Amino acid sequence: MKLLKRILLIAIPLLAILAVAGYFAVRAAFPPEKIAAIVREEGTKALGREVKVGSVGITLFPRLGLRVRDVSLANDTGFSNEPALALKSLDLSVGWLSLLTFSPRIHQIRLVEPDILYEVAADGRDNLASLGGPKDSTKADTALPELPASVALESFAIENGRVRYHDLKAGTSVTLGRIDQSASLSLDKKLTDIRTAGELTISEISVSDKASGLRKGGVKITVSHDLRVDLPGDSLRINRVDIGFQDIKAHVEGSLKAFTSPLPVADIRVSAPAISLASLFAEVPKEISPELARLKVAGTASFEARVKGVLDTNSRIAIRAVSADISVRDGSFGHGDVPQGVEGFRMNLAVRGDSVRLDTLSFRSGPNPFGVSFLVTGALDSIPYLRSLKVGGELDYGNLTALAHKMEVLDPKIRVSGRQTFRLAASGPLDATHPERLVVNGRSELIGISVQVPDLPAMKARGIATFTNENIRQQLTVNLGKSDLAVDATVRDYLALLMPESSGGRRAHAAVDVRSSVMDLDELLPKSGSDAPDTSAPLKRYPDWPPLDADVTVTLARTRLMNLDMTGFSLKSVVRAKSAVTDLKGSLYTGGFSSSLAITPKDTTDWGVGFKLKVDKVEANDFISRLNDRIPLKNKLLRSLTGTDSAIFGKFNLNLDLNTRGLPDAFANNLSGPILFSITDGRLVGVEWTKSLSSALAKVHSSLGYEQLSFSELKGDLLAQDGKLLVRDLSFDSQRAGAAKAAGAIGFDNSLNLTLTQALPPSASGFLAGAGSALLGQLQRLAPGVAGGSLFPTDAQGRALIYYTVKGDVSSPRFALDAKRMASEGAGNAAAASAKEALRAKAEAEGRARLEAEKKKLEEQAAAEKKKLQDKAAAEAKKKAKKVLQGLGK
Repeated sequence: MKLLKRILLIAIPLLAILAVAGYFAVRAAFPPEKIAAIVREEGTKALGREVKVGSVGITLFPRLGLRVRDVSLANDTGFSNEPALALKSLDLSVGWLSLLTFSPRIHQIRLVEPDILYEVAADGRDNLASLGGPKDSTKADTALPELPASVALESFAIENGRVRYHDLKAGTSVTLGRIDQSASLSLDKKLTDIRTAGELTISEISVSDKASGLRKGGVKITVSHDLRVDLPGDSLRINRVDIGFQDIKAHVEGSLKAFTSPLPVADIRVSAPAISLASLFAEVPKEISPELARLKVAGTASFEARVKGVLDTNSRIAIRAVSADISVRDGSFGHGDVPQGVEGFRMNLAVRGDSVRLDTLSFRSGPNPFGVSFLVTGALDSIPYLRSLKVGGELDYGNLTALAHKMEVLDPKIRVSGRQTFRLAASGPLDATHPERLVVNGRSELIGISVQVPDLPAMKARGIATFTNENIRQQLTVNLGKSDLAVDATVRDYLALLMPESSGGRRAHAAVDVRSSVMDLDELLPKSGSDAPDTSAPLKRYPDWPPLDADVTVTLARTRLMNLDMTGFSLKSVVRAKSAVTDLKGSLYTGGFSSSLAITPKDTTDWGVGFKLKVDKVEANDFISRLNDRIPLKNKLLRSLTGTDSAIFGKFNLNLDLNTRGLPDAFANNLSGPILFSITDGRLVGVEWTKSLSSALAKVHSSLGYEQLSFSELKGDLLAQDGKLLVRDLSFDSQRAGAAKAAGAIGFDNSLNLTLTQALPPSASGFLAGAGSALLGQLQRLAPGVAGGSLFPTDAQGRALIYYTVKGDVSSPRFALDAKRMASEGAGNAAAASAKEALRAKAEAEGRARLEAEKKKLEEQAAAEKKKLQDKAAAEAKKKAKKVLQGLGK
């Protein structure tokens, strides 16, 4: 014991002396200033940038240690003035014993407040690309080194580090702050057992975006690991990698073999068993949209994936090694302004190689459920295959309407109730070039639909819609107030309409059948508003003619419009690739009508239109009332027809055959074809035409004026041509006003250029030659020397004729008396009458002379014949007397 004390008494001072001597020996051999200079010079040379070092310190006990303070690396030219790397201090300590045994054991490497700045310029260069100068192009030695001894690193630590990323062009910055790490590393001589374990914490992640003003901070990430690497064996064992994002945890484990070969083999599992959707959503920057702050998310998600197999560079082979399962349970989503959100959200998605299966995705919003499932195989093939798809759900319109009322997006007076169910199933190849190969079928049903809208009668509807990948069919029954409607519509090859570029020239075909027993349009149509100006822009281009053939039939047993009843209305429309033809007919009380409309598209600015209409014995006012305020063209003449409502009465007949072309605004100017019409046993009431004509006739004689014009027949023979109506004949016959006949032209701008001949009734013709007639005096001044009664032209019936010119427009015609024509024609008629009388007298005289001569001739012939007979009789008597005498003589 005493010996031990003596040894200790000698050893301790000796060790102290050796330590002091060693310390001064090391400082003498490696002075801090020299080490700092070496770091600056060699660092600058190796990195190609200026390296600065503040100070260097050395410690010997209890371990050999080195501390370098205030290290910085200059930034590249063209970037900010901040250093690319700044480090407050680097501490390195090594155990003396491990050096003496030639098994270095590094106690600690510690980086205090490292700060790395990574910048990207507007031209795409970054500030770290030029580190180290030009790259060495010599081929690297790939042989594994062998260490002279085993090496262990007990602790690698980072304290309060920071990494900053700046995109100078986009103005985006990302900062990883408060980085702390603690890790250990051990390496054997042959590198067959390399082990590392540790934990990394990033306590502050912030993002800023100059363009959008996005700001985000307070994000925490933790990563802990336990790995074993066998470099000669080319294998990696992941005992544990745990990743935390806020309160979201993920776990990784497994192995990777032959990881340096072209075909590594993996068996790695990644799992996150409980992900809070609320926590995950909380990390979405609210600066993206202020509405995000009003969203509410709840539920739990889980994720598990496994990679097991060869990781070939061929992605189709590599993907077969992947499997994954994603699920969500008890999910819910809502918004502060929406009183009803999504609840009961569930999802189970499984990936197995190139197959994707959605076992279920379902949720409900109030009483409205929804669900979908599918299986897709060959997801990486050029044409994946949909093995099955099922979609189903239901809509409660009463619930949705109440929701819309609460959100104030629907008028509270609008009420909707009833349900709609829907389902869809599909399978087949997902080939965009041949979508018809996908087998699809679905069904939707309207159940007990009831709709109440202000100013419209209540509506009830029910119907079924079915569809496949080839056909869509809708069967719908609607009751709207007094009206009912049944629609049966089918569309075949509808994909040719949706995707004409891949239809191969096929055309869709629609067959529509509409039937109604009662259609009360007075209940349904809005009040007419013809007085409102039409501010709609003129059509500049027709839409492209659709790849759709259609056959549409409409049958309305009884239709009511403007208190008028039409029966037996039918419409048939046929649409084909180069034409559309619509035929319709109907009965209106004792009359009827039929029409045909043909459209021939030539290009997007020129459609040919043919229109035929035949009306037979329809009450004129009824017919015009049906058209009132529904004239489709912006033409003054056609629009003026709306003013004849409640003004024309009688039995109306019409036969027109019109053609036009171009855009709608050019229809009137391009219109051509005949228009024949007649109205029998009718009258005109309150029309400007009759008012103006009555006023003109009253100026001739007060007895000729009238308030309404009754006539036995009003007929017209018109021809649409060159932007106007050529009036070949427009005439009427009235007991009170006589007969009238007009000819000339009516422009589609409403302008008038007509001549009118008015034949007065016989009772009124005598008034014109009476004393004090202003018209007679005017005509005598124009034709002096002619007897007054002869100044008025007359027709074959002896009725006096009055001539007018009609100018102005259709709405305000101006009748002007053509007295000059009347005087000229009257004077001519008087001269013709005198010549006729002279000829008559001469003829009578010549006739009398011829009769006298003939009488005298006949008398002379009779006297001669009488004398002849007398002479013959005397001769016969003389002869007979001679024979008598001769007989007596014997």
